[in-house]
Amino acid sequence: MSVWKLIKAHPWLVLTAAVADAAFFFLLAQLHFWIFLRVADHLKRATELLTKNIGQLAIADVPMPTDAEFVFHYHQVLQGVAMFLVGFYCLWLVTRGVSWFAAHRMTTPKISLSTFVRRFFLITTGGMIVFLAFLLSFVALIDYASFSVLPLLTPRIANVLTVALLVLLHYAYSLSCSAIGSRPYSALLLVFTQARTLVPYLALVLWVLLAVIIAILLTRVHPAAGLGWVLLMMPGLTVFRILLIQNFPERAQRVRKIRQIAL
Repeated sequence: MSVWKLIKAHPWLVLTAAVADAAFFFLLAQLHFWIFLRVADHLKRATELLTKNIGQLAIADVPMPTDAEFVFHYHQVLQGVAMFLVGFYCLWLVTRGVSWFAAHRMTTPKISLSTFVRRFFLITTGGMIVFLAFLLSFVALIDYASFSVLPLLTPRIANVLTVALLVLLHYAYSLSCSAIGSRPYSALLLVFTQARTLVPYLALVLWVLLAVIIAILLTRVHPAAGLGWVLLMMPGLTVFRILLIQNFPERAQRVRKIRQIAL
């Protein structure tokens, strides 16, 4: 069944997924605002102390200030970052879980809620662990590119490489979620062996970029116009998920045939 026929046949599931997607962005913005208010003063003060002592650090070869005031503000900032990551994970798990489940119910209605919840939790948790490792590597890479005497990478190249790896990570995660109804772990193999699923994924990337650009332009005219546009774009995410889910079974079947021939 085509995507448009599925949407017409399941309007309430489309609406549920759109509301969940909109709730994710709204609640994430609120979380970011709340965390920023909590750590802004601590971050400013820690930066001032670090800047003040940077000359002394270079002379004494000390990695960072060790006075109690700096340590206090630094720990507060780290706590804020940790709180944001935990909140981000919980929001993603709930809202994205609802969105993906709605898409799977439209395309693979036989999947049970318990099976979906278990597999989605494992995929999301594993993805979050990989993302945290990626985040730490990104910080180390930017630090090396910015402060190394003879850097192999410039900060600009490091940023481009980071964005590319982040897109690949999200692509692998999305493909795994699309395969929850069949074999989610074999989806990772398809990331490196088949490129057809890149078409709906790249369509999503272009969709999001277009939506963001137009939303920014409309927000300059009136905030309500920008918000209304973003809400109208939410069903596009559901279309993207349906396309990935519909594309996956064919790919998994091809991989199994290749394995059988190889054996």
